[in-house]
Amino acid sequence: MRWLQPVSEEQATEKVKGAYKKIKQALDCEFVPLVFQLVANYEEYLVHLWKQIESNLQSPVFTPLPPKIIDWVQRATNGWTS
Repeated sequence: MRWLQPVSEEQATEKVKGAYKKIKQALDCEFVPLVFQLVANYEEYLVHLWKQIESNLQSPVFTPLPPKIIDWVQRATNGWTS
């Protein structure tokens, strides 16, 4: 069985680096989440997957969800995640 290794930003091809840049900007984070580093082993799939996720993130249906999810998690855990 082959185990995937994460593709770091230093190891990434130019195409993957471009996707990583978009991912970090859209998610407003300084790092590329591990799931994307693993998918980067299949760079064409990473690019396709990110296009799909990015369009969902820009959807008016998705926009109000993160604050609602954070509120729900905090209530469900009695604030122990804070």
